[in-house]
Amino acid sequence: MKPLWGDLNLSHALNESQRTADVINQTFTAWGLFFLFTDIVSIWENFLREIAEENPQSLMGSSLQLNKKDRGPDAFSGIKFYNNGFWARKLPGFQVGCKEDVFIPYMEGYGGIVVALMPNGHLYYFFWMAISSLGQKLQKPPVR
Repeated sequence: MKPLWGDLNLSHALNESQRTADVINQTFTAWGLFFLFTDIVSIWENFLREIAEENPQSLMGSSLQLNKKDRGPDAFSGIKFYNNGFWARKLPGFQVGCKEDVFIPYMEGYGGIVVALMPNGHLYYFFWMAISSLGQKLQKPPVR
């Protein structure tokens, strides 16, 4: 069987699974440890968006908040929802200039990755862990 990532032109980082060093040798899955930012963009543009848009009632359509009847379980007071591996944040329509509430599906992962899938088809992502060491180089603000 040919791996999916070959067709998506993803990085070679996906060719080998990282594993724990103990006797269990558990693979690091679901934490995004092997994704590069170019992988995230390619998966969104060439795979996830197309699947969800073709069938909003599908598992992926529900995960990406295209199915209004399946937002997933309420995770925080009607503001955050969880659906098949994706979190979603509800923004009241009046706050963002829309007639209806807007749901933004997103993922957060190990290593500081945040990926938000905007309803207009845009992808917003950042990886903050890589720059966290820069904080040590910053000078403390002057005391007033």
